Amino acid sequence: MSGDKSIFLFASTRMVILAEKRAIALKIPYQIIPIPKEFSSECGMCIERDSSNIKIFSSDLYKFNIIHKIVKEKNDE
Repeated sequence: MSGDKSIFLFASTRMVILAEKRAIALKIPYQIIPIPKEFSSECGMCIERDSSNIKIFSSDLYKFNIIHKIVKEKNDE
């Protein structure tokens, strides 16, 4: 993945795993990464993905009661 990225935070590891299943079902590229130090969360993992179609992924997560917070967009270029 390159370019703008979004970081999704979750309250628990279980929520990260459920979100991963939704990303797979939607065929959305993603990475599970440790939460960057500048953010805190109950869970030590987060999902990073490119920012394209971010609303589609976020809406799908809410549809399945997977509560999350999008905290950052970054550019790796």
